[in-house]
Amino acid sequence: MKAGSAAKLIVDALLQRFLPLARRRIEMAQAQDGQYLRPSDPAYEQVLDSLAMIARHMPVPLLEALLRWRESESPKGANDASTFQRKLSVECIFCSACICFVECCPQEGLTEKLWSGLENFVFDWLINADRVVSQVEYPSLVDLPGLLLDLVAQLLGALSWIRFSSVTERFFMELKTRRIDSSVARSEALSIINGMRYLKLGVKTEGGLNASASFVAKANPLTCPPHKRKSELYHALCNMLSNILAPLADGGKNQWPPAGVEPALTLCERAKFTKRLYWVAFMYISLIFIPAKVISQVGYPLVTLLLCLGDPQIFHNNLSSHMEQLYKLLQDKNHRFMALDCLHRVLRFYLSVHAANQPLNRIWDYLDSVTSQLLTVLRKGMLTQDVQHDKLVEFCVTIAEHNLDFAMNHMLLELLKQDSPSEAKAIGLRTLLAIVMSPSSQHVGLEIFKGHDIGHYIPKVKAAIESILRSCHKTYSQALLTYSRTTIGAVTKEKSQGYLFRSVLKCIPYLIEEVGRSDKITEIIPQHGISIDPGVREEAVQVLNRIVRYLPHRRFAVMRGMANFSLRLPDEFPLLIQTSLGRMLELMRFWRACLIDDKLEQDAQDAKRMVQQNNGFKKSSFHQPGEAIEFRASEIDAVGLIFLSSVDSQICHTALELLRCVRALSIDIRDLALCEQPDHSIRYEAEPIFIIDVLEEHGDIVQSCYWDSSRLFDYRRESDAIPPEVTLQSIIFESPDKNRWARCLSELVKYAAELCPSSVQDAKVEVLQRLAHITPAELGGKAHQSQDVDNKLDQWLMYAMFTKMNIAPQKGCDRPKRMPME
Repeated sequence: MKAGSAAKLIVDALLQRFLPLARRRIEMAQAQDGQYLRPSDPAYEQVLDSLAMIARHMPVPLLEALLRWRESESPKGANDASTFQRKLSVECIFCSACICFVECCPQEGLTEKLWSGLENFVFDWLINADRVVSQVEYPSLVDLPGLLLDLVAQLLGALSWIRFSSVTERFFMELKTRRIDSSVARSEALSIINGMRYLKLGVKTEGGLNASASFVAKANPLTCPPHKRKSELYHALCNMLSNILAPLADGGKNQWPPAGVEPALTLCERAKFTKRLYWVAFMYISLIFIPAKVISQVGYPLVTLLLCLGDPQIFHNNLSSHMEQLYKLLQDKNHRFMALDCLHRVLRFYLSVHAANQPLNRIWDYLDSVTSQLLTVLRKGMLTQDVQHDKLVEFCVTIAEHNLDFAMNHMLLELLKQDSPSEAKAIGLRTLLAIVMSPSSQHVGLEIFKGHDIGHYIPKVKAAIESILRSCHKTYSQALLTYSRTTIGAVTKEKSQGYLFRSVLKCIPYLIEEVGRSDKITEIIPQHGISIDPGVREEAVQVLNRIVRYLPHRRFAVMRGMANFSLRLPDEFPLLIQTSLGRMLELMRFWRACLIDDKLEQDAQDAKRMVQQNNGFKKSSFHQPGEAIEFRASEIDAVGLIFLSSVDSQICHTALELLRCVRALSIDIRDLALCEQPDHSIRYEAEPIFIIDVLEEHGDIVQSCYWDSSRLFDYRRESDAIPPEVTLQSIIFESPDKNRWARCLSELVKYAAELCPSSVQDAKVEVLQRLAHITPAELGGKAHQSQDVDNKLDQWLMYAMFTKMNIAPQKGCDRPKRMPME
């Protein structure tokens, strides 16, 4: 077979996979105004990866096929919203495919004509996007043009890696032709400048270094034509250069000159680039003294980058004065975030590139200066925006990566102090979590401090976190859905407290597993699953999931905590009971899934001992083979039996599923124990009987309890045949006669008391208490509102039938206290 024929077959095979996926994305975009072009599609991403691979070996037929596809799919004719939307969708997909293509295609792989065609495509869209689709005429398409122009800019960045000179010459030529002071020319110039933000500077060769430095010098904003509104161009050019230079300065530890620089490139040649950059920096310095404040907003970030990438000696000579200027800008609310970002960038660059060759006392002076300024503005309440808090977390993590001891002593413990603002505490917690979850960490939780020989911080950190958790728990215990709006409003008035609570919940169990000796996290957390704050609700649920996942020895404690919380909920809140019970069921199912994962992990370790890969947080190895897994099935069985006596069919349904899950989980745990120790004594023990077994094996109860002989209507029909389709579940969920299920349940309890005495005993103690809370005070109960009693008659009857066997509560049987109602 000829090479050309083989290439065509391979490209055709790829297109057979690409075409239906691309068509689906176009149709989805048409249906959702471009919103569905953004989410990832694994199948589509896989095709793009294949496309990139083929681009290395047969780029010409592949690009020609993509161009033909674009031409055939792009609509022609009517100029309406639907037509423009399809056209933009096709261009977006073509752009994303071309980005993968260009990133992998060798420079000699295409002819000059094809390369020029891609460049023309890019610049045509940057210049004419507003003419093709007017966002004023078609406001529904506002999302797609922005997405397309971003993809076009990315494609231009990919092209610049191969054709830097050609792309930059075209850029300056297009700007030169738009020196006319008109709104159209200015709009086109701004679009072209914005499209250059992903330009890649060449730093691997002497020619690349010189070309990059020349481009930066030539793009000097001060050389722009004197338009009346020239500040727009200053702003755009500064932002463009900042975006282009940022990857060089943010390359990470010891990355400047950037990784991948050819060893043959001499230090002298690199110095030419850095010195030329700093010469450009002096030209830009004047930007920050222009009266327009907007220039300072974009001028300082650019000068910061040029200072970092310039001559090292000039960097050290000007670092202190530059930081002082940024400290002053921290006092201005309009420049605060910009100043934070610049400070973080210049400090990170100093620590990663220059600190290894600096005296320790000088490094500490810089760190102390920065941390003092940050703590001061934070305590004064100047940093109120989320983006500012995020930047502070990045700041703290950067310092901790360089010197964890300094970060703890001078920053984090200060942030976590009891008298610190809620925002400061939240920033401290988020920083600690980021440090512990770092992919480079080889330690579990706070053990990272021992790895750095600063284990003495562990008790202080734990005490601070526990104090914050107790305080937030005390406050938000009054903000549950069982409380009145007045009470909840008083608690949630302070928004920062909710932010702090969510932050401390994220730390469990990564930073702390327990709270002191008396309070138990597994008893504290479940109630916040019904918090009025949706963020707190979500975090509380995630905490329980994480404990089940990572702390095998605490799994049953989670179930017990959820059970106790569910039992504290009064019958007045059936929806909350249903939610809590459903959450408990999901946690038990998750436990079963974790047992499977544990078994697979153990098998893998036995088969091949290998270094455990770090996944952010290592699961605690509390359960060892042969160690008994705690699971008291009778306690959870009792919970399911209690809620089977609810008059709410949804609660009954969840309770029934819970009982099934109890049996399944018990079997899983038993099987795991036998697998780990085949000669375990459990093999010779009788298998336990569960409540669900009683329910499934006593179908004759339906026959005996279907008719109620105490009611005249049923008494006359007692000899009639029972409908054949009637089952225990149909009585629970479908029968409008609640008395019928009450009679069946009473009989089931009688049978279960013989086979599962512990579960029935616990259930009856709780049901007696719930019965007392809905029984009128004049009849010996605790209910004082007669109107509630009328509404609870069905529930009262169900509880009464459940407890008609008079079993006295055991001494010392503590039951959960009820949730307060207001």
